[in-house]
Formats: sequence, C-alpha cells, structure tokens
Amino acid sequence: PRNIHVAAATSPRTIPSGGRNRRRRRARTRGRPQVSEYAVQRCKVNGNINGERVLAQDACLYSCGKCEEETGVRRNAKDLFQYMCPHDFIPPNKVPCDEAFEQSPADITVGAIGELGPNLPTSRSRYQDIDKCAANVHWHLGSEHYNKGTFDVRGDKFLESLTGKRKLAGDVTPGYFCNKDAGGYDENDPMYTTEYEWEYCENMHVGYTYEVHWPHSDATPCGMMSDGLGGLFCLKMPTKAGVEGQVFVIVNDDSGKYDQPRLIEHMVDVTLESDIAKYTGSSTGTSHDNEVCSPYNVQWQVDRACHKVSARSFDAMCKVMKEVHGMYLDLFPHGSRGLVDPAFVSSEPMTRKLRGSAPEGPGYTWH
Repeated sequence: PRNIHVAAATSPRTIPSGGRNRRRRRARTRGRPQVSEYAVQRCKVNGNINGERVLAQDACLYSCGKCEEETGVRRNAKDLFQYMCPHDFIPPNKVPCDEAFEQSPADITVGAIGELGPNLPTSRSRYQDIDKCAANVHWHLGSEHYNKGTFDVRGDKFLESLTGKRKLAGDVTPGYFCNKDAGGYDENDPMYTTEYEWEYCENMHVGYTYEVHWPHSDATPCGMMSDGLGGLFCLKMPTKAGVEGQVFVIVNDDSGKYDQPRLIEHMVDVTLESDIAKYTGSSTGTSHDNEVCSPYNVQWQVDRACHKVSARSFDAMCKVMKEVHGMYLDLFPHGSRGLVDPAFVSSEPMTRKLRGSAPEGPGYTWH
C-alpha cells in the first residue's frame, strides 16, 4: 500500500501528446450489474457497534432500505464506516531506514535477495485461507516492484519516449513498465494506442502499466472497503495483515478477453502454476525512500507476470469503488516508491509456493 497523503490526483482526462492515437473509443461498461451485486454484498457486511457484531443493513445504511429514515439513517459509505469501525487507530511515525524492519518494494526477480534479516516469517498461505479480507484497492503508476523479464522498463524512460516528458502532469513518480515481449505497450496495436473515455477512474491511460494493491487484514469486515489504510484496523488491531500485488497493462478491447469483473476483490487468474513472490516487507508510496522508511511490517504476495486488463473493466471497478464504497481518494494512480536498497530488503529467499501452512503465532508487527 502507500501512505494515504500522496500527491493529489491530476486532471482526470489528461491525454499525453505525441505517439498516441487521439481517437477515443468508449466501450459499453458492465459496471451497473457489479454495482448492484456489490451493494447487496455490502449490506451483509459484519461490523461492530458498541462491542456487538451487527450487519450493515441493521446499522441503518440508507441504500439497504431496512430502517426508517427517522431512526438515524446512515446515508453513505463514510457514515457506515465511522459507525461500524470502532477501533481508534493512530498511525505510527515514519522511521529512519537504518532503524526500520524490512522494506518494500523490492527486486522480486527469481534469485534476487536482500541483506536485512527479516522480522517476520513469510506466510505461504493464500490470504483468503487464513481469514484475511481486502480493506482497500488502489494502484500505482508503473510497477513499484521490479522483475527482470516482465516489468523491467523504467517508467520515466517509457514516458519520455511516448510523450517527451519523464513525468505526467502532477509530478506523479512512475515505477517500472511491462516490456513489449511480456505484453507491454505496442505502438502498432490499436488496443494499446486507442484512448478510452474514462467515466469513473481518473488520470488513467490505455497502454500504460499499473501495479494494483489489495491490502488485507483479519480486522477488516469482509465486503467493506474504504480509502486509505484505516479499514485494516476496523474491528481491532490486526494479527494478520498483508498485501497482494499484481501488474496490469490497460488495453482498449471490447472482445471480453481481458475483462476482469472480480478485479476489486483480489488478484486474478492465479493458478498453482503462477509465479508468485512471497516475502515480508512494508507499506510503500512516495513518502518513503532509502532514508525515511515505513513503520508497517507486513506480508507481500506479488505476481511476477504482466497481465492485460480492459479499460472498461478497470473503469467498472472504479464505479463500484465510488458508488458502493464511497471511495474518492483511490480512483487515480498514486506515485511509485523507488526500489528499496537491498540493505533494507529481507534476506529470506522469496518463496514461489502458492500453498502451505500459515506461520504460528501473530507473526505480524505494527509498530
């Protein structure tokens, strides 16, 4: 994840000049059925009111239609979150890197290894198998992680070759982009060059690479999402916390081949053969570097592959984020933290196993 106080979003419909097909294509989104489905799901979210477990629909969320208006109805997702998340979390201060636990993002190329003895054991279990639920979804411009052979093109070089600028308007720091052989930008293919008319996501571009993060914890009510990291601490101080990360190239394609209707929930198209880097690290974002480090110590599971996702599918996810969960601060790409110096990366080899036993004991430190 990232510190929630990152650079403000830039203009939502800015199209970079040069090297792009200016003709926009607006595909029919499939967001409306998703909005209905996820809204019903949210009404069944378990929360905590004065120490008692309660469903969102019984907390008088207006859209669930169960309570009389005069009973103190909660009209939006923000009202519901404040009412059903009693844990008062105070974010810790950042720490000097020479005093911090292992950090992220890292070089996750097979065989790459850091120099810092890890504070946490690496969990090999899928998050959904150990009672973790996604509290948030957000993404970064380019991949924060680096993997040789897939996402290994410097984002500033890519943007300079395409737009003549090393950064987009708004000074958003790019990470790594997928190379052409791994499914990255192809100037000769219209699905990479034909811009999409975005309705809900902001400052997004067809052909660009983004790393999507799903922060999870065992203190998150399953089915409830919110901006930032607060949802990770909704019901209590979590004992299990981690982030799933997956890298996507946005394509403008109407065939349905690259649609991902469950993208808001977790990583997609993961099988037993998927090459997943599992390691322990930290939260990310541009407020951290190799001098000032994150105080959060969490599990990471990052897919080493580049995936394609249709623009209409990504935009439909933003529609659900906005209309169902009331999210506004994560509808645009955040800047990428620079790759962490190996001195601050875990020295534990990054496992490629997809299943296994969860570590015993809490195993997750928030300090």
